[in-house]
Amino acid sequence: MTMGFIGIVAVLTILALSLVITRVATVALTMTGLSRQVARFQARSALTGTGFTTSEAETVVNHPVRRQAADEQRRDDQHVRSRRAAEQNR
Repeated sequence: MTMGFIGIVAVLTILALSLVITRVATVALTMTGLSRQVARFQARSALTGTGFTTSEAETVVNHPVRRQAADEQRRDDQHVRSRRAAEQNR
């Protein structure tokens, strides 16, 4: 296998994992009573670490179950990032 092909596979794997993590977090936040659109935005915000300055974000961090779902997504994101770094260092 060439290095270019391995790189493409690594990027696609990381992208797929990110999408799965975001969907799981969206479902978890939806189950706590957030609308699907707000839950999706908050899930993406937690994954990327951006967008958490809205009043909607306060509904996430002030609710214990929603906060736990966002925290779990951040931990999953950190795992994906550390895996990506390990693959790049090979």
